[in-house]
Amino acid sequence: MPKDWSAYTKDADKSSIYIEDDFRNAAYQLLTQQVLYESDRADRVAYQIINGHRHAFREAFDLYGMDLYFDTDYRYCAAIPRLGRRTQLTLAETLLMLVLRKIHHEQTTHGDANNGAATISIDELLEIYRAETGGRDLPRQPGELTALVDSMKRYGILRKTPTPPGDPQPFAIEIRPAIEKLVNENMLTRMSAYQNAQVQALATPVEENTEEGASDETA
Repeated sequence: MPKDWSAYTKDADKSSIYIEDDFRNAAYQLLTQQVLYESDRADRVAYQIINGHRHAFREAFDLYGMDLYFDTDYRYCAAIPRLGRRTQLTLAETLLMLVLRKIHHEQTTHGDANNGAATISIDELLEIYRAETGGRDLPRQPGELTALVDSMKRYGILRKTPTPPGDPQPFAIEIRPAIEKLVNENMLTRMSAYQNAQVQALATPVEENTEEGASDETA
C-alpha cells in the first residue's frame, strides 16, 4: 500500500513523468466520477496514470471498499463499491437506468453500437421509456429532463452529445459501455424489486373504512 505517490513519479530512467499531485488528482477524479474513459479529453491523463499503476491504485481504493475494473476493449476504468451503492435512487432514476441498459444491450447485440456506445435521440428515448414502463412518461420540460439525464451522467453510464444543425432536440444521448458493468444483474434484480414494489404501491387502491367506530387492526 503506497504511503505517498513519490515512488511512482519517475520512470526507469529516473526522469520526471508526473508529479505527486497528478496521482492525487487522478485518484480523486476516479473516486468522484466512478468511471474514467481514455477517449474523454478531461479523463485521459487520469485514466493513463491509473491504468499504468493498477496495483497501487487498487490498494488505495481497497481502503474505500472499492474494486477497480479495467476494460481494455473500450479503454475505461471504473471504481465499483463492494457493498453496493447506498444512494437511494428515485423511481424515475431506477426506471430510466433499467431502460438505458436494455437499449444498450439491444444495440450491442444487433451490432448497432459504435465502439461500445449506443446512441439514441430524446424522442426515441421518450417512446421506448413509455413502452417499457407501462405508459409512464419521462419529464418533457427541458429543465426536468436535463436534470434526470445529468443524474445518469454522475454514474458514468451516459453523456449528452451534440445534435446536427437544425435539429429541434437540444442533445442526443450516448449510453456508454460501462453501463454493462455498473448496472450488473444483481443491481438489476434489486432495482426491479424496488420498481415492482413502487408500481404495486401506486396501483393498489386505498380502502377506507367508513363504518362508525371502526379502528385500525394491529399485528
